[in-house]
Amino acid sequence: MGSVRSELKSPKEAPTDGYAPNITIDGQRVVGADGPVGEKPACFLFRVRTVLDAKGKVISARYGKIYPGSDFRIAYYFNPTPNSRTLEYDPKRNLFPREFGGLVVNDP
Repeated sequence: MGSVRSELKSPKEAPTDGYAPNITIDGQRVVGADGPVGEKPACFLFRVRTVLDAKGKVISARYGKIYPGSDFRIAYYFNPTPNSRTLEYDPKRNLFPREFGGLVVNDP
């Protein structure tokens, strides 16, 4: 049996922690609030609409990824399902349908 090749350029699932409150891209380096984070990755993962319990544990959030481009162009993918950390793109659930100016997206 042959090997299966994936076209996914990011992790399949977003991590549960390790998110910086904000970052800055300085050339090819990423800088966080505490200083340099490292080289610019192929994509950035994010968590938004985060709800924490009294102990600071995440009880609800939404996840996505951003592919930085050139000339201030970016491609982002947002999973609208609460608490689903999957980062695989589902073209059937595109939040920006073509009739409303959405692009045809083929990259996962």
